[in-house]
Amino acid sequence: MNKIVIISNPVPISNQSSKVSLAKLIRLAEAVADDVTVIAGNIAGIEHSEKTSIISIPREKKTKKVINYICYFLFQCRCFISAMKKITKDSKVLFWIADSMPLCMLAAKLKGAETYYFIYGN
Repeated sequence: MNKIVIISNPVPISNQSSKVSLAKLIRLAEAVADDVTVIAGNIAGIEHSEKTSIISIPREKKTKKVINYICYFLFQCRCFISAMKKITKDSKVLFWIADSMPLCMLAAKLKGAETYYFIYGN
């Protein structure tokens, strides 16, 4: 089975434009894969077909730096657990603007999956 796992940074709550771009990437992945999983923060309600499962992990920014760091670490841990459950050795893992997702990268390496990086821009 052709399986793609897309991992992305959390979508900012105040700006949903990256959610639109992620939806386009999901449509491309659905065209070439039998099974697509997306792991990211704040992406509930994104358009997808029945081939795709969305794992949207809430990520809020806090005003106090220490609390914000703790919340981000907990977010990373939840993403790591989801990645460990969804990634298999035959998965193709696509990191989409996921420069600060080191625990998910570790999960992909531990599972022995192929990893790719995709960054879009002007």
